[in-house]
Amino acid sequence: MATKKKENKPLKALFAASEVVPFSKTGGLADVSGSLPIALSKLGTDIRVITPLYRQKTDIKKTRPHSKVTVEMNDKKIVVDIRQAEFPNTTIPCLFVDYPEYFDREELYSYPDDAERFALFSKAVYAHLLAEGDYDIFHGNDWQTGPVFYFIKSRGIKCRSLLTIHNLQYQGLFAPEMIEAAGLDKSLFYPGGPVEYYGKLGYMKTGITFADAVNTVSEGYAKEIQTPEYGEGLEGVLKEKGVVGILNGIDTEVWNPAADKHLAATYNYCDLSGKKKDKKDLQKKFGLPAEDDTPLIGIISRLADQKGFDILLESFDEIMSFPIQIVLLGTGQEIYHKEFTKMNKKYKQKFGLELGFNNALAHQIEAGSDFFLMPSRFEPCGLNQMYSLRYGTVPVVRATGGLADTIIDIDHNPIVGNGFSFEEYKGEALVDAVKRAVACYNRKDGWKDIIVRIMTADISVEASARKYLEVYHCLENSPAKKEAAVI
Repeated sequence: MATKKKENKPLKALFAASEVVPFSKTGGLADVSGSLPIALSKLGTDIRVITPLYRQKTDIKKTRPHSKVTVEMNDKKIVVDIRQAEFPNTTIPCLFVDYPEYFDREELYSYPDDAERFALFSKAVYAHLLAEGDYDIFHGNDWQTGPVFYFIKSRGIKCRSLLTIHNLQYQGLFAPEMIEAAGLDKSLFYPGGPVEYYGKLGYMKTGITFADAVNTVSEGYAKEIQTPEYGEGLEGVLKEKGVVGILNGIDTEVWNPAADKHLAATYNYCDLSGKKKDKKDLQKKFGLPAEDDTPLIGIISRLADQKGFDILLESFDEIMSFPIQIVLLGTGQEIYHKEFTKMNKKYKQKFGLELGFNNALAHQIEAGSDFFLMPSRFEPCGLNQMYSLRYGTVPVVRATGGLADTIIDIDHNPIVGNGFSFEEYKGEALVDAVKRAVACYNRKDGWKDIIVRIMTADISVEASARKYLEVYHCLENSPAKKEAAVI
């Protein structure tokens, strides 16, 4: 009888992330952290999410006390509150590490004491794991959770662990002196050692070294990060460890053009008339002429080199010579703020710009655009190309990472193609892809078939969750390993 009860018991998992929609967000990690646990819960996983309580982002009045944990920081014992709320319209708990000195700030990251902030977060997460005592799986995300994997492995709790890398470029690199504050053993820091990265303490490397398994957010990116071009100096460690690629999916309830409250008009693949109204509404919002036959290209992005804005800027004048309109929503590097502001003044009737983040406008751009542009230098997965498919907006992308995994060029494969792509990271290749996209739009013949095809694709987070659950079960059923460095 006891065996039967154990077999029927659902997996209990703790999912840790530094940002989680709808409580906090700077990028795609938050979207995944807000949708994947819900999908895993629907598949029968007993899951909880844990994240910092950024008081500037989350109303503390909407949370309630859960527990207290004690952690050690700089030779002092600190009592940390763990608070709780539920994800909207669910019973799934989100736990919050509440320590205002570190997390009551305007932004989530990029502070001089980030090493200490996320060391405290990691210690609080581990203290919660220890206090609960019955978690089967710890699922950490990115460098902010790196130390947790060391604590689990070195201190011998039974919970198995999975690290998901969302973007290897961000590694959590700090001065070697921070090793004690992080709660890591000094003996692990030496050239090429488990926590050392070219003379610095590496939280991401720590996570990779001590996790039972490592995955990233697309099959293409999993292969890329094991090469010198994309491995950020960790390709050797990742090759030795092995990396599983699991493509992200999207929350098709939140991103649903048939029921999206942010839109001027809803629509579906059977009736696209609402999409035309959304295009007019978008043109009006950005002060562009309401030209139904002019292809409108949307861009929503962090304005950074990684996202391809260097090659976009160098070819912008040529692209704007086409009979098109472009709208851009984003914020990031100051150089791009300045340059795109100039372009906005230069092409007032063709280029609309909003610097910042606006969730409602992001939905409106996905719905009102004919094309969505993502010329990324590298892209671990990408979510916006999937939102675009869902909204019948044809992606134009560089074939890298998750973009290469999700977008098939229409010119290369007219039967199953769902967008336009280019391979060389050059302005000329980008221009050619835009030119081909515009030509396809202007032909009109077969355009509606393309829209119906892309809107009916299965890009849901449920497909992604099923693969994560397989990994969870593999971990649960495989024998635990001890890293040589901590034996």
